[in-house]
Amino acid sequence: MAAHQPDLTVLGLNDDCLLSIFNYLSLMDLATTSEVCERFKLIADDVFSRRYKHIEFPKMGAEFSYNHHILKHFGHKITSSSFSQNEFHLSLSKKQMSCIFEWLGKYCTETLEKFSIDSKVKLALPPTALTFFPKVKHIDFFYPISSEDLKAALVSCKNLVTLRLDWYDGPFHFANHIMPHLKEFETVIRVNRLTEFDKIVTFFKNHTQLTALCTEFFNNRQAHYAVDLSFLSHLSNLTKLRLILNGSNVSDTASLSHLNHLQEFTVDCSYGKETDVEILEHLGSVESLADLGLGMPDVSHILRGIERFKNLFKLEIFDDDFNDILSLGELRSNCIELEVWCTMLAQPNSLVNVVSNLKKLERIKLRCQVALSEKVCADLVKVCSSQDLLSKNLTKTMEDL
Repeated sequence: MAAHQPDLTVLGLNDDCLLSIFNYLSLMDLATTSEVCERFKLIADDVFSRRYKHIEFPKMGAEFSYNHHILKHFGHKITSSSFSQNEFHLSLSKKQMSCIFEWLGKYCTETLEKFSIDSKVKLALPPTALTFFPKVKHIDFFYPISSEDLKAALVSCKNLVTLRLDWYDGPFHFANHIMPHLKEFETVIRVNRLTEFDKIVTFFKNHTQLTALCTEFFNNRQAHYAVDLSFLSHLSNLTKLRLILNGSNVSDTASLSHLNHLQEFTVDCSYGKETDVEILEHLGSVESLADLGLGMPDVSHILRGIERFKNLFKLEIFDDDFNDILSLGELRSNCIELEVWCTMLAQPNSLVNVVSNLKKLERIKLRCQVALSEKVCADLVKVCSSQDLLSKNLTKTMEDL
């Protein structure tokens, strides 16, 4: 009887060897290899699951059919995807864009959980093309989407947890659209005389389970329309809130006192310095607040209001024009971490006074274009409540602003 001849082809390799080889294949080659046999298909699926956590469409520099090829073979494995329409992809036609979303719906309905669209221009798509799937939990829209497109996109998204909208005038055109699992929401509201704050209140009454909210209010600075913050009174579950007011006047800041679980709060009042006093006044009763971020702050307001926050862990000041470090030397607080973002630093030596007065300070981050001298660093070492401050956590200079 003739001796059994070993299989010397690639099919004779064990799965571990094939797995190592497949790891070197491009995504397109991996999809083609998966067509060879069921065994190769299983190994290709394994490699895809390990290497590709996120897939972006369309693929730059590839034939358009490449997108269908990838989705056909690996759509059942894709949990995160994005669509970009930028300077590299402007050649896509309306039909091609519609095809991509059609393929996503055909091959990824049961697996896709996160999706984002990034475009500098409004997409020429019918509303039905953007309809998303019941299992999607996270959606980012970074393009000028219309209210009609948004309604169509979200009509089936009952499990949505995170929604981020950019270049869209608020969620209030679909105030009755309820997403029961929504926890994180980010949007822009353009304030003018036609702004219907009752619709804003209605929307947030339907989404009281929100834990994170970022809202940017665009206002005509010549008109000075007031931003009504009364909707915050319905969001007692918020743990993270960011308000970008762009100099807008505000009303009903007392609603902030209802945020009894708030841990992180950031506000950029820009030219509305007087707003700081009102906001800090009403936040003073929120004992859970641990992280306070102030943009374009008035130091005198900080000094008068900061003592209210008994459990403040971290104070952030982000203002390119801020260089009044010396005034912060009067600050008395139990905060452990201080972070200051500024372009210039007029008196670096004043940092020593700041650190000296903040008795519990353990970490300080200074982001500016001025390097600290060796003498300043040496003085800081002497007053630091934690010796690890300089060696581990002090950023001497940041040249990238």
